[in-house]
Order: sequence, then C-alpha cells, then structure tokens
Amino acid sequence: MTDRIAEYEGGQQARLERGAGGGQRTAWIITFTPAADEPRVVRQAQALMTAGWQVVVCGYDGRCLRPPDWHFVRLSNAGYSSGRAIQRDGFRRRFGHSIAKTGIVPGVAARLIYNSLPNWRLDAAEIVRIAAANRDLTPSLVIAHDNQTCPPAAELARRYGAKVIVDSHEYMLGALPEEPAWVKHQRPFIKVMQDHYFTRADQVVTVSDGIAERLTAEHNLKRPARVIRSMPFFEPLDFRPTGPLRTVLYHGIVTPFRNLETAIEAAALWREDTHLVIRGPGEAAYLASLRALVAERNLGQRVRIEAPALYSELLKRANEADIGYFVYADGSPQRRYVLPNKFFEYTMAGLALVTSDLPEMAALLARHGHGRTVARVDPETVRAAIDGLSNAEIDAYKTAALAAARQLCWEREQGRLLSIVEDLCGH
Repeated sequence: MTDRIAEYEGGQQARLERGAGGGQRTAWIITFTPAADEPRVVRQAQALMTAGWQVVVCGYDGRCLRPPDWHFVRLSNAGYSSGRAIQRDGFRRRFGHSIAKTGIVPGVAARLIYNSLPNWRLDAAEIVRIAAANRDLTPSLVIAHDNQTCPPAAELARRYGAKVIVDSHEYMLGALPEEPAWVKHQRPFIKVMQDHYFTRADQVVTVSDGIAERLTAEHNLKRPARVIRSMPFFEPLDFRPTGPLRTVLYHGIVTPFRNLETAIEAAALWREDTHLVIRGPGEAAYLASLRALVAERNLGQRVRIEAPALYSELLKRANEADIGYFVYADGSPQRRYVLPNKFFEYTMAGLALVTSDLPEMAALLARHGHGRTVARVDPETVRAAIDGLSNAEIDAYKTAALAAARQLCWEREQGRLLSIVEDLCGH
C-alpha cells in the first residue's frame, strides 16, 4: 500500500493511553466506532495478546470498560467548521464523485472523497501522528475495520512495512440498494474505496462464506477473502426451561431495515402467553415510531422496547428469553449472506432460534438443530412460526443451542485469525 492522507489541520487531538500489555511484535487495530463496544475488535485484540502480540487499539470511547492491556489511541472525532475548509471539502467531494463514476482511477477518487470528510480524515492523520511519535509501538500488523479505516492502515503500512488485514463486517456494496440517494452518492465512494484499498491489502476477511465469495469475485485481491465469523467468547449458561410466559427476543441495532414492524404486527396475532422484547440502540425518531405502533395495536403489556444491554451483560440478559428472533427480508447480497453477531449470541445464550430462511443462517440451524427458519417476512407467517413451537420444542432447541455454543465460540474461531496472521507475519 502506498497511499497518503491529508495532514492534520487542527481541532482536538487524539491521545495515546498506554496499557499494561507488551509483546515482541505490535499490532494496531483501527475502528471508527466505540472500540470497547465493538465485539470483533475486542476478540481480535484478545487473541493477538494471548499469542504474544502487543496491541494498540484506535477508536472512540464507548460504554464498556477497556481491557487494561490495550494501548489505546482515543480518537476525538471532533472535525472542524471553518467556512473555507467546508467550501474546499465540498469541491473535493464533488470532484471525487465525478471521478468515481468513471471507475478509471479509483485511488484518486477515493482519496479526494475521503479527504473531504473531516472527521475520518483528521482521525486518520492523528493515528499516523501518534505512530510516528511512539516508535516503540511501530506496527508489524494493522487490522483495518471496514473501508473507512483503510487510509490510515495503508499509511502505516507504507511507512513501516506492516502487513494489512481489512476486516469487512458487511457486503457494503449491497447495503441499501433500495435507497436511490445511497445508490447515487454512497455506493460509488464505497466502490472506489474497496477497488483501491482491498486490492492492496495483504488479506481481506469477512463474516460469512457468501460475502467472502462476492468480495473475491469482484476485487482483484492478493489472496481470496477468508471468513472469521462473529462468535462470542464461550460463556457457560444454564438451561432455562420455558415457563408459562414465553419471551421472543430481538437484540441488536434497531433500524427500519430489520423489519421490526413485522415482529410487532405478528405479536398482535400470536398467542397471548408470548411476549416480544426489542432491545438495542436506534435513532430516536424510529424508536418513537415503533412505540407508536405498539400503542396503536394495544400491545403495551406484551411488547417492550428496551435500551441496549452492556456487552458484558448481553448474554445473561438474553438467557432470560426463550426465542432469539432475526427475521428480515432478502433483497441484496448483504442481506442474503448475513451471519450476524446476534445469531451466535442467541446460540450462546441457549435460546431457540427463529430466523429468515437465508443460506448462511439456515445452514447452521440445519447442522446444529437449534431453531427453525421462516420462509416469508409477513406477520401471519411469523405468527405461525412462533405459535407453531410448543414449549417442549423450544426446550429441545435450547438444549441443542447450548451444545452448539461449545463449537460456535471465539475460542474455536480465533484459530482462523491466528492462522492468517502466521501466514502473513510468521511466528
């Protein structure tokens, strides 16, 4: 990778907070999210530290406590607001988009658009500045989470000869195909970022086989994309038999694209001894719309919309439910090949799973026998699936989930990451 980023232009600087960890080699993990709240970041850091690496994590503050062994680059995400800078950035962005649509020089378009986005640009520059000022933390390996962190990863690779792994959490080119504004403005940027940076990465990893196959087919990667699934640390939880009141749980991001209205409408139809809990973060306006739908259907006693649980408490809270729910519509490769954290979290929590009949989830349910799929996304079909489960069947699925959890856990999955690191960096 031989990319450069714009120099830091003022605003609140990031700072390095040193942890207790050490090691013969140093890995940097970069995310533009609250780092300690990001399960893939936490798991990767733990695996590398256990393997003897010193780990620097770059990201924002979150709700969860950071592991004490992390060296943490606290990013500010402050941006700036000077009129001249905003005017210049608008020109960069428009010019970059015009080049992106041609598909001829993706690197030029990617840099122009990226450098017109002040928060990402300034965070990237701060990461590079802190690396230069702390040579005892010079990276041998950089893991970039999603395409927005690729520019600082590329610059660290250029300066220090580090190997780069790009961790693509989703099939971003197919995120919102039904949204014309996204297709027009966001997709061209994602395309040039991936065309430029993914092809220069030493390894691209992602969450499911279907997405890995798409990324390999669509980009001239150095190596085929590899899969590291989003499995939680193993946590022994007790079997909890289904009682007279059954709880269906959805936890995760609460957005319009998760078809949660369908779950609420289904709750109005299914048996009265079954309640629905929707637990997770979302935009205030959308959460309000869901609460309005609950009130309109007179479901206030049977449907609860709750704030997200801390990740450290997520599985224990989930274990209080009976059915783990994730039913949403196909419509793009991103949705078709989805294999989310929540699938494995529900499994670890010992829940019976009810999911969409999508290939990645359906294959695991068939293999481990801990749930069933729903063929269509409509209230009556969902109702029939939930009502069709007797308590004895739910308990059988719960037992199977707890057995599957011993295989579908990070302690087993981390070997995939460590194998990739060994291939790139040696012992």
